[in-house]
Amino acid sequence: MVDNTTCANIAGAATSTPANAIQSPQINGSFLQASQSFNTMSPQPCSFNNNSNFPSSQFMNMASPGFGQFNMPTTPNVMYSQQNTDFISVLNMLLSRMDNIDKKLCQLETIQSAMNTLTVKCECMDKKVSQIEIKIREIEQSREYDGTMLENLNKKQKEIELLTGRLKDHEHLMQHEVTDLKCRSMRDNLLFFKIPEEKDEQCEKKYWTSWNQNYESRTHPGTLNCTVSIE
Repeated sequence: MVDNTTCANIAGAATSTPANAIQSPQINGSFLQASQSFNTMSPQPCSFNNNSNFPSSQFMNMASPGFGQFNMPTTPNVMYSQQNTDFISVLNMLLSRMDNIDKKLCQLETIQSAMNTLTVKCECMDKKVSQIEIKIREIEQSREYDGTMLENLNKKQKEIELLTGRLKDHEHLMQHEVTDLKCRSMRDNLLFFKIPEEKDEQCEKKYWTSWNQNYESRTHPGTLNCTVSIE
């Protein structure tokens, strides 16, 4: 049998149970099993003395349906506070990770913008390089045409040089032939004037005598007047 004071203490403890401990969904599994097993047990009736000074409010609390349930000890509150601190630490850790992720995302956005500018610049450079390649190809084609023209000009220049050499050789031959013809014509057309002729004269002797006289006329002018003409 339980006395009046113990029943009152049990009733007061039942009414003074913290709401956080009752409403907390995160109570340990072993503690819930112990409370359920204790609730299945039949509560022992308490004998009250009519002459006792027990208050009626406490009697009504004992008569309530929740009377006889197991009172939660103080250890679940400590466990709940530990769980709260663990949960807060986990939340703080998650928040810090989210902040780090946000910072990295901001850095990624800046990197993406920089990469976009780089891609635009690279596209512009590709266009310029393609234009330069086209111009270089055009210049190479024009240089090839100029090269062929230079080769043709060199060939023509060599041909002209050969022709000029041949013309010079032909000119020398012509000059030699002309001089030969002149000499022949002078030999065949040599005439002497104002030389007295005689019958049956010896021309060679006459020639030498005239030559000697001409020589003397050069040394002593006025002795003989002799002219030579070429027809």
